[in-house]
Amino acid sequence: MASGIPKRIDLLDTLRGIAIIGVVLIHSKNFAVMGMTRFGVPEVEYLSSISDFGMYGVELFFAISGYLISMLYPRSAVRAEPWSLKSYFARRFARIWPLWALFATLGFAVGISKFENDFYTPWDAVFGDTSSPGAFFHNPAIGLLLSLLFLGFLSPLLWGVVPGGWSIQNEMANYAIYAALRRRSLRVFIVALFCLGVLQSLSYFITGDPYSPLEVFGRLNVFSSLCFFFLGMCVQMLLGEGEDVIEFRQELTQKTNLALLFGIAVLIVVNPLTFGNALGALGFIVAALMISFLLNALGISSLVSLLGRVSYFLYFSHFAVLYVCAHVVWEFSRFATGLPPIGYQAFLTIFFAVLSICLSVPLAILSWRYIERPIISLVGNKFGKSA
Repeated sequence: MASGIPKRIDLLDTLRGIAIIGVVLIHSKNFAVMGMTRFGVPEVEYLSSISDFGMYGVELFFAISGYLISMLYPRSAVRAEPWSLKSYFARRFARIWPLWALFATLGFAVGISKFENDFYTPWDAVFGDTSSPGAFFHNPAIGLLLSLLFLGFLSPLLWGVVPGGWSIQNEMANYAIYAALRRRSLRVFIVALFCLGVLQSLSYFITGDPYSPLEVFGRLNVFSSLCFFFLGMCVQMLLGEGEDVIEFRQELTQKTNLALLFGIAVLIVVNPLTFGNALGALGFIVAALMISFLLNALGISSLVSLLGRVSYFLYFSHFAVLYVCAHVVWEFSRFATGLPPIGYQAFLTIFFAVLSICLSVPLAILSWRYIERPIISLVGNKFGKSA
């Protein structure tokens, strides 16, 4: 293990692997359906519903983050040693920003190239419309700058700059909220989460302006991501040992806190996730936990764990692979159009998923070795205890 690099936890890597497989699967299904449409083959809703279950891999990532952050930064450490915000955010930044910047820049290059395709709207179409609301945020350079600052949700170009980037911005928001509330009691955290849920609910009902701050807040949906982050925190605390765990359990079972948690549960069910729903996400997390325990117990988790170790790179890169290879794969799949729709959709979906993973993993390994790990090690050595 390199200096400054945290020790891997096999079960968590397996969970990450399952999460990224789910994410790749749903996007592969989307591209499969686009190919089927080109050839007049009807979509099979049953297969699509199974694939769509993979969308909840993002919520599993949030829960894993909450688990790890609360383990690495226990509240008892506040009383034992100084709490360095600089160190905390330097480590988080070192882990997240380098790849984020790389793929944001690639997305920016595609956007300004005016490359005609099925996946991006040429940016000059919106850039030239200076009369539209929020026209300033349509500027490609502004969209890139905001994305690099983790504020890309303010620009309608976010999806073109960093596909899937909404979740990484939510991740950074979770880190910031945790840092702000870590010194506080559990009740303060729960109250803050409840208030965030109320504000989130209001954002869906009291504004129709797509560029108002409240509507932007609604689109980002920090509340739902923080709920799953908090779920991971709770699991870590309830399974752990020591004074933090005893204190946490005592606070958690207080009547006021239980009432607030019930209110939060109602709010997360009422509020849609950015995609899908909270109950579906909880089902995915439970299923992923069961599969992870089984794979590790049988000693056959190595491949899934490998995907988990490079899941952050895979999360970004699989979009690029799908975009670049889509037309070639569609043309290649012509020979299979004679299959029943269920067979053709399954073939296309699996082919896209396997292609995305096979092309991305070697690049991800190189990225981890030559880009991510050196940066994390450097920052970890500079700021002490690795995270």
